[in-house]
Amino acid sequence: MHYKVPYHPSLLPIFKQVSVEILLGGIDDELKSLNAMLKHTQEVEELSEYLYISHFLIQKSNCQNLGLHKLHCKICVSLLRYIKDIRPDKAFYEAGLSCKVEKQISMSFVFFNRFLDLADAIDDPNAGMDENNDFVYTDIPSVFDLSLPEKNYVDESKRSEIKDYILSISVQKKTELTLPSRTCERCGTKLYEYALSCKKCQYKWEPCIVTGVPLFANVPSIKCKFCGRNAAKECWNEYVQKTQHCPWCDNVQTIY
Repeated sequence: MHYKVPYHPSLLPIFKQVSVEILLGGIDDELKSLNAMLKHTQEVEELSEYLYISHFLIQKSNCQNLGLHKLHCKICVSLLRYIKDIRPDKAFYEAGLSCKVEKQISMSFVFFNRFLDLADAIDDPNAGMDENNDFVYTDIPSVFDLSLPEKNYVDESKRSEIKDYILSISVQKKTELTLPSRTCERCGTKLYEYALSCKKCQYKWEPCIVTGVPLFANVPSIKCKFCGRNAAKECWNEYVQKTQHCPWCDNVQTIY
């Protein structure tokens, strides 16, 4: 599928609808076509978030295929901030699974728990869900703002395995099972480590183009000399060492 329609403000509703449908579908070839189309509308604020989402979904697949498991995990976690526009149960499942692989036990526990909440709500839409304190300091959308699919992403046997895993962590836990936090560098408020904005002072951070992690002031970063996009230096070097290309503009690049 290819999109070569030039952007005009009158077409904004159509561009949005196409973006939403493709992001929910999550098919690689369609995501790449969407991403290419949206890069021609980078100055359109209403479409900029769709551009980032399509980019990080493509990056998630790329890093998984390249065996860059640490980067893949960071991207899966970063994508949770966009669950109003992508399938939320799949996003929490993949974040929980990737954190489990990377031995990020606390995050895996929290994300799998939320995945099971969503799975139960999909099975029984009338049961309702409760918000919890795990996501108070995050920019991950509330469960009350989500549109759930009609069918579950994984079958009952896989969900049973996740329940057993969560139970084993609960029994063995040696530390508090919470999401990692940091302090806002502007106002000192407690924030989720992956949050791109502070709820108190409204300050915003730019996402790394490799993984989507926030580029805090104390995070060493680099700028692509071709597209001008920024990335965390550590993430950039790991990705470019493997691919020799900028993840945003695809120009040949080097490590720093």
